[in-house]
Amino acid sequence: MLKSGVYTQLAPIQFGNGSVEMVGEIAKNLGINKAMVITDAGVVGVGHDKKVMASLEKAGVTALLWDRAQPECPDSALREARTFALEHQIDGLIGLGGGSSMDTAKISSIMIPNDIDDILNHLNTYLFGEKKYANPALPVVLVPTTFGTGAESTYCGVVSSEVENAKIGVLCNPSYGIVDPTLAVGLPAQGTAFTGMDAFSHALEALGGKKNTPHSDLLAYEAIRLLYQWLPKACQDVNALEPREYTALASNFAGISFSEAGVHIGHCTAHFIGHDFHMAHGWACALNVPPIIELMGKHFPEKTAALGRAMGLDVSETASNLGKTVANEARALMRRVGIPSLAAHGVSREQTMAYAPMINENFLSHAFDIEIDLPLCEAYLASLYDNYM
Repeated sequence: MLKSGVYTQLAPIQFGNGSVEMVGEIAKNLGINKAMVITDAGVVGVGHDKKVMASLEKAGVTALLWDRAQPECPDSALREARTFALEHQIDGLIGLGGGSSMDTAKISSIMIPNDIDDILNHLNTYLFGEKKYANPALPVVLVPTTFGTGAESTYCGVVSSEVENAKIGVLCNPSYGIVDPTLAVGLPAQGTAFTGMDAFSHALEALGGKKNTPHSDLLAYEAIRLLYQWLPKACQDVNALEPREYTALASNFAGISFSEAGVHIGHCTAHFIGHDFHMAHGWACALNVPPIIELMGKHFPEKTAALGRAMGLDVSETASNLGKTVANEARALMRRVGIPSLAAHGVSREQTMAYAPMINENFLSHAFDIEIDLPLCEAYLASLYDNYM
């Protein structure tokens, strides 16, 4: 019997080469008259901001550039962005860049019209619905220049909270997404690998999420199939457009899938380790892919076999060592695209294993549709560390 559930897509997506030129028209249709373009110095350095500013101005939208988005979206960047927006009476936002810039824009859309101190000091109460935002968000258009987070299609942004000393999700929906593969041409191989494996992790975790549906599964399998085929090519030739087209599409599909189905133990672990050891989010998420597949092999053999087939393997749900076989193929993919291990980053096994109680106690882990306990978390972390050196 098929699993019931709600199919969702939070925002329309304009997909295709050159679609960045439509940002002005889209912003105008959303009622934006004075836009704050949130990005970072790296994006400005390659000139993508000029394309966005020109399109906005052509559509009659006043555009102000704010290029101070910071990696992993710290509280301080949100406060600075809000101050700028209020001073200039901004009525809409454009998030241009990677996950951090887009998260800054999404979260700012909530923070600007509301009490930022209350939200940042009580993030969990808002996340769990104990408190509601007093005022609606500003419209926000997201334009990714890397393809991994799928933020243009997801229900939250991630802030590095000073109060909690951890990464925490903030509920905030996009208004519109523009996915233009040309914007990622030339992205260095390591950034391509990290962001691509972030998308892979989204699709994988969606397959085992408690809220997953046949719709989210369909998008997840296709995202994984595309990433397995095209991510190594995108890393090998950073100036080739065709691999960027397919990885961009895969990232968006994965974002829609996990926004519907949820993520779980992999992202929980990545948030802890990534925050403490200053690792890029996609890198930390990538390392969680193989141990999740091993668990899926035990609990969801049919899905694991389908996952393996999406990665070009000839496997069935009755295969012995199914989870290990598919997990090892994921490890081989990670090595092909250059994902470093925790050991290579100077993280010890002891340091890694110390996270088991925190992962077991964190609500996000338990969004995985299996029984989570401390021994499982310990075995999970041991596999994460020992089997990818």
